[in-house]
Amino acid sequence: MLLHENSTIDLIYSSSNDDNINNKLPKLISLLSDYKQGFVYPNHSTSLTNKLKSFINKIELLINSNIHSFIFIPILKDNKLKASYLCLTKSSGEMINNEITLNNEFLRLINLTTKQLFETIRRIEGQQKLLQSAYTDMLTGICNRQGFYNRLSNLLDYNPNDSNTVTLFYIDLDNFKYYNDSFGHKIGDQVLIWFAEILNSVTPKHNSPIRYGGDEFLLLLQDYSNEEILSVANNIYNSLEKYIGFSDRISKILMKDITIPNEKLLSCSIGIITMNITSCTTMSDLIESADHAMYEAKKRGKHQFIVANNI
Repeated sequence: MLLHENSTIDLIYSSSNDDNINNKLPKLISLLSDYKQGFVYPNHSTSLTNKLKSFINKIELLINSNIHSFIFIPILKDNKLKASYLCLTKSSGEMINNEITLNNEFLRLINLTTKQLFETIRRIEGQQKLLQSAYTDMLTGICNRQGFYNRLSNLLDYNPNDSNTVTLFYIDLDNFKYYNDSFGHKIGDQVLIWFAEILNSVTPKHNSPIRYGGDEFLLLLQDYSNEEILSVANNIYNSLEKYIGFSDRISKILMKDITIPNEKLLSCSIGIITMNITSCTTMSDLIESADHAMYEAKKRGKHQFIVANNI
C-alpha cells in the first residue's frame, strides 16, 4: 500500500522480504504512472495488450522474479494519483504457490477494502494535523503554550521508575520593544521567527522550544547535566551576538541601511530552574521559579542568565 503526497511516496505496508523495496519504489511508481484504472493479471476475459505485456516484463525485471498473478488498484482524486495498492504472487516450482492466483474476484474485494483503508488513513492524518496545529504557534511554527502545558503535564505524571530531572529555561527578549517601535510590527514578528530558529538550532529535536506568549519563550529539557545546561544558554547568547541584532537581515527587508545602537541590540534574559520531579511537584512550581530567576536577570542588567537554584 503506497501513499503519494506531492513528490514523496510513503510505503504504508508491505509483506515483501526484499530489503531494497524502498529503493525500488520510484522505479515502480514510474511504471504505474500511465495507468488510471485498476487491472488484474492474468485476465482471462480480455486479451493481454502489448503495453501490459511490456509492463509485466518490466515489473519482473525489477523484482527479479516471474509473476504468476498481479493486481494494481490506483486511488485517484481530481484525476491525481493519491494512493495505490499492489499485490502479486510470484511463480514458483512448488505447486502450492502456483495455486494462489489473483483474479477479478480478488480485484473487486481489494478495490473496495483499499479505498476504505485510504479514507481511514486520511481521516487519521487529518485528526493528527488538527491536533498538531492546536499545539503549534502560528507565527514561529514552534510549540505554543498549550503544547507546553501538555508536554509538562506528561513529564509531571510522576513515575518513580522514570528519569525525573527537568530543566526549564524562561526566556524574555531584551530590547524587543525597540525593534517594534523603530521598524514596525512586521519586523518585530520576523525577529520572533529568527529567535525561534536560534532556539531550534541549540536544542535537540525532541526538546522543541516553546513560544509562551509575546516575546517570551521557554525551553523544556529532560535529564540534562549542569554542563549541558550551561552550554545551551551560552549557545543562545553566542548566536545572538553573531547576528548583531539581525541588522543585516532587517536592512535587506527594508531595502535600506539601518543602525542599531549597541545598547538596543536584541538579546535576552533567561531564568533557569532544574528540579527533580516528585509526586508533590506542580506545574506552577517550575514556571514560577524560572520566571523569578528571569526577572532577577533583568534586574541585574539583562543579557544574562540566572540559575534559580543558585539565587
